[in-house]
Amino acid sequence: FEEAVKTRKQLDWIEAYAGAARTTKALRAKGGLALCLGLDHGQDFNNPRDRAHLEALIHRLKPKHLWLAFPCTAFCQWSHLNAARGCSMEVRLAEGRCHLNFVLDLASLAHGLGCFVTLENPLGSTAWTQKRTLQVLSQPHWHSARLHQCRLGLRGPEGGLHLKPTLIKTTCPEITAALSKECNKDHV
Repeated sequence: FEEAVKTRKQLDWIEAYAGAARTTKALRAKGGLALCLGLDHGQDFNNPRDRAHLEALIHRLKPKHLWLAFPCTAFCQWSHLNAARGCSMEVRLAEGRCHLNFVLDLASLAHGLGCFVTLENPLGSTAWTQKRTLQVLSQPHWHSARLHQCRLGLRGPEGGLHLKPTLIKTTCPEITAALSKECNKDHV
C-alpha cells in the first residue's frame, strides 16, 4: 500500500478474504504491487470499520484487479444439513448475507472504477443462487469458469489431491480461460 501511494503506481491486485494468499505472493514475487486482506492479515470483515476501510482503499487505489473469495460457511451444504437437523443457522446466515452483500457492493464499485473483478466460492455454494447475486451476475460483463482445485495442487488432510469444485465469476476473460480447469481424473 505504501509503495503504491509513494510511487503513484497503480496497484495490480487486491485479494480480500485472503487466506494463504498464494496469488498475491506470486504477483509480488514477479514485481507486482499486491495487497492481501482478511483475518489472516489483520482485517475482520465482520467489523463495519474494516469493511469501510477496504471500500475506501478500492476508491483511492483503483486496483487493476479485485479478487473476492468470500466466506461460504453460511451457504455450504453442511449449513443446510445442520438446519435440516434442527440447528438454528440464523446467526450464521445473517453473517453470510452481510458478507455476500458487501462483496457484491465491492464488485459493482470496482467494476465502475474500471477494475477487473473476480468472485470465488465453492460450486455448491447457495450464495450463487441468492436473488441479488443472480441479479448482479446477470450483467453481460460477467464470465464463468469452473475449477477443480486438484488441478492447482490442492491436497486434502491425508496428502492426496482434493477435487474441491469451485465456481469463478469474473469480468476478466483471461481469468476465465486460465481457470477453466476440470479434474483430469488421474488421481483418487
